[in-house]
Amino acid sequence: MVHNIYIGDGAYRCALAGLSPLILTALGSDINDVFEKGTSRKQRMTAKALLSASYITADTDEILKRCELLVGKPLNLSLFYFGIDLNLFYSRSKDEKLLVAPKELGISLNTRILLSPRRITPKMRHDIVLEAFKKIRDISSVDMILILRRFGSYPVAYEKELREQAEELGIGDHVLWLDKIDYKELPILYSLADVVINIPEQDGLPITVLEASACMTPVITSDLPAYQEFLSEGAYVRVRSGDVEALAKCNP
Repeated sequence: MVHNIYIGDGAYRCALAGLSPLILTALGSDINDVFEKGTSRKQRMTAKALLSASYITADTDEILKRCELLVGKPLNLSLFYFGIDLNLFYSRSKDEKLLVAPKELGISLNTRILLSPRRITPKMRHDIVLEAFKKIRDISSVDMILILRRFGSYPVAYEKELREQAEELGIGDHVLWLDKIDYKELPILYSLADVVINIPEQDGLPITVLEASACMTPVITSDLPAYQEFLSEGAYVRVRSGDVEALAKCNP
């Protein structure tokens, strides 16, 4: 049995090779990208992979429905459910926060911290976060800082654009670009933040949001259709993706 996670070129090659049984797991961006900006060739390749699969899983109903919409017929599929390690992700004490704040971040615990933790790619809309942060700073007397995380693979040119945008907005000195930190320190980072901001224009199921929630950190998030299955009413502050004014007015 072959299990291919992320339905891309690898899944297509498995289909061409006739591998069976073939299990495919969609991660969200693979299927969403086919609909949002996929070429006809990419759509055909993805459809071929889906039709060759013995079973298909994904983390949201929206993605599963899009799989069937792409091939135009019912498929053998079901949801799988993400979990997080609650022995690791929980709200941390002030003493634990002090281990990270001075050493890793160089900021005071009295500083209000806004954390935008998603990977630096255009669809995560960090540009909108920067614009909203500028507006928040303009009307607030509280010392605050915005943290962006540099991890995984991401377009360096986009990071450069964001840095230039921050300078043009006059907030360059108040944006902290955090390099990759140890996974075990992530719960402390979430706990340090006064609010986590997650406003992508498209997404699957963001495990980051669940981790932040486990650490009892308030979350402002895009009100995406993909999120409706797990965003309980009142548990998150929701805004329309791309709405700078709405984001700037949020006060969780």
